[in-house]
Amino acid sequence: MIDKKTIRKEMLAKRNTMDRESVSELSRRICENIRSLSEYQSSEIILSYYPKGNEMDTRPLFTDAKRFYLPRVDKKEMEFFRYLGEDSLATGAFGIKEPKSDEAVPYINAAVPNEAGCPGSILMIMPGLSFDIYGGRAGYGAGFYDRYLAEHKDDNIIKVAAAFSFQVIDDRLLCDEYDIKPDILVTENSIIQIHDSF
Repeated sequence: MIDKKTIRKEMLAKRNTMDRESVSELSRRICENIRSLSEYQSSEIILSYYPKGNEMDTRPLFTDAKRFYLPRVDKKEMEFFRYLGEDSLATGAFGIKEPKSDEAVPYINAAVPNEAGCPGSILMIMPGLSFDIYGGRAGYGAGFYDRYLAEHKDDNIIKVAAAFSFQVIDDRLLCDEYDIKPDILVTENSIIQIHDSF
């Protein structure tokens, strides 16, 4: 078991050494792998994040024919609002760009087919500093995503973690019982389906 506090520091330092060209190219490949997911293709609504620093860059996906929503943080609460273009963003908590839009995520009934005839679903692209192959996730330590997902556990959210391959470790991360695992882990080189039996 690896302590999350230790791995956060190690991975942040490693990620900070990346040059912008590498971040851009690896992010492009991760986005292509995300696009290849049937879960992504059938989801009309995507909960993503706006990258900061050398975080995996989700912005290549924003031109897809989907409705994208980005997080806005108020104190200890996080909610997602519609992304309407770069001009619709303002710098918010932690120096991260957030939507100025007040269009919140609509509820999707999983039993009602969408326009493509598939069950309606919301797909979330989760950030993080490190992941293990069993679904363990070391975020930034504030717990925003775990709290949000706990509050929306009945909203049929498919959770896709996006990371550079070096951020994925073979050893298990020491996780808490309230930590919520992604369903799928995507890097530039692989797509890993996470199973509860892990």
